[in-house]
Amino acid sequence: MCNTLILLVLSLIGRVPTEFHGIYLSVVEITDVENDFMNMTVKVFRDNIVDALRYANDESLKSSIDKLDKDELTQYFNDHIKFYPIRSEDLRFEAYRIEGDSFIINYEILRSLESIEECKLSHLFELFPNQKNILKVDVSGNAIYKMFSSEDQIEKI
Repeated sequence: MCNTLILLVLSLIGRVPTEFHGIYLSVVEITDVENDFMNMTVKVFRDNIVDALRYANDESLKSSIDKLDKDELTQYFNDHIKFYPIRSEDLRFEAYRIEGDSFIINYEILRSLESIEECKLSHLFELFPNQKNILKVDVSGNAIYKMFSSEDQIEKI
């Protein structure tokens, strides 16, 4: 039942008009976990991430609803996405694209899944207390899902 609900919500993330969305959701997907690095894709509503970047940068912002500044974005996600035990500069920005009302942001994680005990996904909680962040880790075709909320920001992997 829980997986069905998650899939339903995930299917809606790119189809809800920005000005009307009452869903505060992002999806973080980690793939290629067999290597010494992993690929991470963050799917987030465009207006939400721009608001969070503006908040984090004291209103002075290069990013907008139509384009993202990679330095602002990487700093923000380095502050809000953590893998424990912590190593500095785990994330390396690769690219982003716009898909409907969402930004799809790609990073490379410069470590293996075996080196990670826990994960913290706290992005957007500072502005949206009802925010839910879904983590999907794809291990050899088998998906593991974890849900993060403002009350539960750290989960074992």
